[in-house]
Amino acid sequence: MMNIILATGADYMSIPAAQKLKNAGMLACIVIPGKHKQRLMQAFLQAGFTEDIIYPVYKDDFAQVFIDLTEQYNANSVFVITFPWQIPSDVLAAPEFGFINFHPGLIPLYKGADPIFWQIRNREQYGGITVHRMTEELDAGPVIFEHKIPIITGETYGIHHVRLGIAAADIVLKVAEA
Repeated sequence: MMNIILATGADYMSIPAAQKLKNAGMLACIVIPGKHKQRLMQAFLQAGFTEDIIYPVYKDDFAQVFIDLTEQYNANSVFVITFPWQIPSDVLAAPEFGFINFHPGLIPLYKGADPIFWQIRNREQYGGITVHRMTEELDAGPVIFEHKIPIITGETYGIHHVRLGIAAADIVLKVAEA
């Protein structure tokens, strides 16, 4: 069975996926950026997670923390949902199955930061989640799975973000099993 670390900087998009992993017995721990600790910790606690599995990290120490947590929890993979920092190659190689990113946009057109905004601004018919293996190059690793979601006329950033979170929850176990 997979043992997965979830790295995230977003509550709406990651809590449903974290709950699916937890219910399946696959969630090892959750890593969040320390700069968002107050908001994210509160959201995860309200969603029923315990503080002892939530690890705030900071830009100067996150690489070593990932390596240590991978070893401590014997994690097979790290699933990433909107984590703000680029991961160095030695850290990407730490878990057996690497880091898997659930990117909230359709790659390759919407690589990089804030693809939800750009897809809505550009009046795209579809947004979605692209699941890919992470490499040192941003949003350039091999695509594992793509899930398109129609962008509804008049849909706001927040609503689309929540819809992507629900889709990520549906996808996360399929990816873990694959």
